[in-house]
Amino acid sequence: MSESNKDRKTGENMKGPDDFENLMKEFESGLTDISEGEKIEATILSREDDLFYLDLGGRFEGEILCNELIDPDSLLPGDKVEVYVSHKKGGFYRCSSSRKSMSGEDSDNRNMQLEDIFRNGDKVRGKITGINKGGFEVMAEGERGFCPFSQIEAEFSGEPDNLIDKVLAFRIIEYDPESDKLVLGRRDIIAEEKNADRVKLLGNLNTGMIMKGTVSSVKNYGAFIDIGGIEGLLHVSEISNEKVNDANSVYKDGDEVEVMIKNINMEDQKLSLSRKELLEDPWDVFKSDHSSGDRIEGKISALKTYGAFIDIMPGIRGLLHISKVGDDKFHRHAKEVYKVGENVKVWIESIDDAEKKIALTGVEPGVDLTVQMAKLKKESDKEEKASSGNAFGRQLDSALQDKK
Repeated sequence: MSESNKDRKTGENMKGPDDFENLMKEFESGLTDISEGEKIEATILSREDDLFYLDLGGRFEGEILCNELIDPDSLLPGDKVEVYVSHKKGGFYRCSSSRKSMSGEDSDNRNMQLEDIFRNGDKVRGKITGINKGGFEVMAEGERGFCPFSQIEAEFSGEPDNLIDKVLAFRIIEYDPESDKLVLGRRDIIAEEKNADRVKLLGNLNTGMIMKGTVSSVKNYGAFIDIGGIEGLLHVSEISNEKVNDANSVYKDGDEVEVMIKNINMEDQKLSLSRKELLEDPWDVFKSDHSSGDRIEGKISALKTYGAFIDIMPGIRGLLHISKVGDDKFHRHAKEVYKVGENVKVWIESIDDAEKKIALTGVEPGVDLTVQMAKLKKESDKEEKASSGNAFGRQLDSALQDKK
């Protein structure tokens, strides 16, 4: 490049002090000053002691006390925060998280925003800042509010001091801008979260699954079992093969139990459990150990006009028909012969495997007399060799007496 062109190029790029001043005036004229009470999305520049320094946009900078912001320890340079300009202090704007310093028009707009949050049931983040009679002081949406102890959770039993400085989700349950009354609560939020967790857990379960759980509460009609964060009902009829009248007689809070999922009702979000399904079928046990003609002992469990029900073993019951009592008398009701709870000895007359029914009799089932007589004759012949007299007659009389 020639010297003349070089000089001309340099001269075009250089500007004097007056030109620079004009450029600054032009830049500043395009900036609008910040109004007191204005809401601004600021960027955190740095933190020094108890102050955050903020970039308010353009050439404006500000500061805000750390404890004015929710969860200040989680904020880092570059994070965005919403603040309200309070007033100018030297070259900085003092900012606040509260709308108290806002102008009348901006305050009205802020009231409308809180009204919308209240009506829509939207969640707000709030920081618990203190405790007073009956509840917690909470800073939320730049407002000082109150949360009753009863609204912090369903059954709050912890130490209130442990929640100081905690940042939690709340809903506005009462709001009056004229009196600055702001009441917050989170019980509904907790209930919704638990419900969502319950639906998710139910979706991962299937009928027939075997689960280990812990008894969370016991009623007379059954026990509620916690299986991994979700409760199901173990009804008294599903506890055992034996009849259970009160679940309190079997379980207590904290007991560990293995159960099978019997039914899942997604619509009502209910879970039905069974313990009985995991036990060995008592019918199979009974069949393997008993047959028709066996003499057994049982306990009278119920009396009807047509007969007595007798419990033979847990989960197994037989019927002694009124006509099978065996005393050769006419009875109108089984209670004329037996009492509930009475132990009796009876014979198995028949077993219906298909219907799982057992017929009992108080009279020994008939035997083959030919076989019996032959047996008695053989025994009498042996005895006759060792003694005189009619041994067979004595054997027969003994057998007949035993039968009677």
